[in-house]
Amino acid sequence: MSNSRERRGKDCCDDKKYLIPNAINGIQKTLNSCCCCIIRKLDELINQQKLCLCVTNSVCVSAEEGDASISASIPANSCITNIYTSGSAEANFDSILVTINNGTENIFCQRFYLQTQGANFETNLVKPLCVGPQEATVTATFEGGTIDEGLLTVVYCEDCCGVE
Repeated sequence: MSNSRERRGKDCCDDKKYLIPNAINGIQKTLNSCCCCIIRKLDELINQQKLCLCVTNSVCVSAEEGDASISASIPANSCITNIYTSGSAEANFDSILVTINNGTENIFCQRFYLQTQGANFETNLVKPLCVGPQEATVTATFEGGTIDEGLLTVVYCEDCCGVE
């Protein structure tokens, strides 16, 4: 009987000895499979000249007291990833309208209404917005009044628009 227990114990240990390496091997195969999918997708994006990751640039413009709007120029073929604007005034203004114009039309517009004497607006575009083949202008317009102080920051990637 003791012989049987010793043998069973030995088999059990032998099974455990192979369990961990087999699990690691399975994890390695899964990771290799995932990485291959990611590399294939990255190659596809690069071949289409559309990169999901880029080094960003930013431009920050401040408003003077009494201004009704702030504008920032973005180079042609750039992709906008983030827009931040803020403003404050002693007398309330109604809303802030943020627009992106590519020289021929507005390709982005968002209005947000104020509840106090100041406001902040922030957007993080999930997919970078291509401004097209011409320089674009991002404008924050303070509607219904002027501001005492304001800022507009635009974060963008240069040369990221794919060839259509």
